Amino acid sequence: RRSRYESILRLPEGSKTIGPVGGLALLTGCLLGPQVYSAPALAAGAGWLPLLAAQLAAVAVAERCGRVLLRVMRHIPGNRRFEQRIEFANLVRFYLPPDLYLFTIL
Repeated sequence: RRSRYESILRLPEGSKTIGPVGGLALLTGCLLGPQVYSAPALAAGAGWLPLLAAQLAAVAVAERCGRVLLRVMRHIPGNRRFEQRIEFANLVRFYLPPDLYLFTIL
């Protein structure tokens, strides 16, 4: 099983990754993008402190989810130091039985 995943998921030479700055920009856009329209109304109704607290809670949850994904990726055989290109579908396929994998992907 190990060699199958190592050969399929090997990181191509010269491939690009998103990097920490790109990841932070993506996270910021995903968290704040939907709030651009509603944030003023939310702040007027509830105040800035609850709005800021909710945003910081969302950041904390996203950070924790990212750490869990990294940990799970390291447990793929041959990927202890992230030598392979692992995506979410690969994780689901590796850890779940075939029926649950198909259900999750569909």
